[in-house]
Amino acid sequence: LNLLENYSITSDDLIHILHKTAINMEEPVQSALYECYAEATSTGNASLALRNLQKKIEHEKFKELVRNLEICSRYEANYAEIIKDSRSLIQEYSAYSQERKSIINNARIEILMIVGCCGLVFWMVDDFSTTGIMRVLLGTTAGNVLLLYCVAMLLAALWMVIAVDKH
Repeated sequence: LNLLENYSITSDDLIHILHKTAINMEEPVQSALYECYAEATSTGNASLALRNLQKKIEHEKFKELVRNLEICSRYEANYAEIIKDSRSLIQEYSAYSQERKSIINNARIEILMIVGCCGLVFWMVDDFSTTGIMRVLLGTTAGNVLLLYCVAMLLAALWMVIAVDKH
C-alpha cells in the first residue's frame, strides 16, 4: 500500500503504477502484477487485466483492493484516497486476525484442560469404586451408552481442537 500510494503521486495510470510496484514486491504478487501489466499493455483493456489479477491471488483483502482500484481507474478518481481507506481496513483486518488466533489458541488450551480434568476425575472415581467403574461401564447397557456418549464427546472435543481454525 505504501508503494502504491507513493507511485500514485507520480502517475495517474494505474497499470503503470502497478508495474512500478511489482519491482519491489515478493512472489506470488510480483509475477501476478507483471502478468497484469503485460495483459493490459498487450490487449489495451486495463479493466479486464485487473479483474484477472483479482483471480490470481487468493486473499480477500487483495481482491478488494484491486476491485476498488479498478473502479477508481474507470472514474478517474484519486488513488491516494482509496489506498488510505484500504490501509485502515487492512490494519483492522490484521488486528482482528491476531485477536482471533489468540482466542482460538486459548480455546484449544481450555478444551484440552477440560478433557484432562475429565480423565483425572474418571481415574479417581475408578479408584474409589469398590466394583470398578470400567466393569460397570463395560458390563451394563446403561454403562455402554454412557461410555459411548463419553467417547463421542471426547472425539467432538478433539475435532474442535483440530478444526476450529479451518472455518
